Amino acid sequence: MEFLKKLVPTIGLLVGIVFVAIGGVMGVSSGLKLAFSHPVVYDPTVSCMNTYGPESKPVLQTPEQITTCVARVNSDEKTRFIQEKINSMIDGVTFIAVGTFFWLMFRKKREE
Repeated sequence: MEFLKKLVPTIGLLVGIVFVAIGGVMGVSSGLKLAFSHPVVYDPTVSCMNTYGPESKPVLQTPEQITTCVARVNSDEKTRFIQEKINSMIDGVTFIAVGTFFWLMFRKKREE
């Protein structure tokens, strides 16, 4: 029984350390991707040129319509990319907070 009393705080301490490490990696990774990456990873002209009318027949678009569509798709993709990275950074901060709590809580119990 004494073995379990020492094992539980050690496991809690290790979980805290792992959570802080994961949160740090998530935060740094998302921050660097947000700072240095280009969000558009596909060619939006393909999806903008392939539009279909009411009878599922291809509709030819003017170059102005294609340009407008490409700009809209690029804007939507950039917004999605930024939001995804911000959410990952928030998740990283949450991991750090929970890990710090575990780390400090079980460190004290282990020292006793």
